[in-house]
Amino acid sequence: MTSPNYKLIVNYGPEMPIITGPASAETGHSVTFNCSASSQPLCHFSWFFNGSQVATGSVYETGPLTLASHGEYTCVAFNNITGRNSTISKMLTVVATVTMTIVKVIGAQPILNERFSLTCGTAGMVYSIQWMRNGWPLYANNRTDFSMNNNTLTFSSVQHSDNGDYQCSASNPFSNMTSPNYKLIVNCE
Repeated sequence: MTSPNYKLIVNYGPEMPIITGPASAETGHSVTFNCSASSQPLCHFSWFFNGSQVATGSVYETGPLTLASHGEYTCVAFNNITGRNSTISKMLTVVATVTMTIVKVIGAQPILNERFSLTCGTAGMVYSIQWMRNGWPLYANNRTDFSMNNNTLTFSSVQHSDNGDYQCSASNPFSNMTSPNYKLIVNCE
């Protein structure tokens, strides 16, 4: 007589889930988050964005991102048999594309030996600004200074040697844009 085969199945979990997907993304693009968790039997998944349920299933794909898509994405893994659930969250930073850069004069026109300033006008989310003169990077010296995160270029005493084509380049991790040339011509009084 053969004894019946008994299979012992141990139900457990879900263990702490893991979310894969980007931590930051650009407006207008979609991102995909994947959630996985070790569980017996396999668990079910729900997705929440800033506390509101947005989807079920292990994969969540956002629509085209806007700045309002910035926030906390939470995956809840649930095991129907054990009645247990486990939760993990991931923050998504949404970055607006740099859509405009332009060099503008602040205040008076450039007059020899006078103080003179240019500003870099931008649209979008700007992380850094670099100034150029005649296509070469510009750095601070004893007569030129940058302020407001490099947004403004100021000459303490503008000279004819400062004449040239000025540009500013604005960037973030996903995009960058360089302004058209601004031709600086220093006038005598």
